Amino acid sequence: PNYSVRGVLNLPLVDNRLGARITAYRSDDSGYIDNVELQQSRANPAYSTQARVVLRWRPVDALTIDSSFTYAKQNVLGRNAVYPQLGDYTYSSLTPEQFTDDFQLSNITVDYNFGFAELISSTAYVKREFNEQESFEVINQALLTPCCRQASPNANINDVHEFQQELRLVSRPDQK
Repeated sequence: PNYSVRGVLNLPLVDNRLGARITAYRSDDSGYIDNVELQQSRANPAYSTQARVVLRWRPVDALTIDSSFTYAKQNVLGRNAVYPQLGDYTYSSLTPEQFTDDFQLSNITVDYNFGFAELISSTAYVKREFNEQESFEVINQALLTPCCRQASPNANINDVHEFQQELRLVSRPDQK
């Protein structure tokens, strides 16, 4: 069985001053493509989990502080490409394939309205790790070993950690 569930919750914590919003998502897909080489039915299941929490605070009318945290995790086994010559919804690979992605984004934005302009500061931190395991046997056979197929696993592993800061002063549309 497959399913997908989404939910949103808005929470006013202090009237016109403090509020939160929480969103969540989860899906499971059992897969529908077979890997005939490894004799795997439904070799491409996919799982996804996502969530976001946002907090807005307005301690005074001129100051708004937004903070958020976003999380997403995806795991896909097998591949979604198919080879029609093998039959409907099938592919052939000598090695198992998968893709995983773990993503996190934290942000805080401070906006102060001076009247003549707004001072905005946005600070963010991104952490993302993804790992793609795929088979390059078709490329290997075409370029290196035309006589026979050989298992040719390929790994693409990436780990990103980035900090970003933006500070800007924006005048009103009717000002210079």
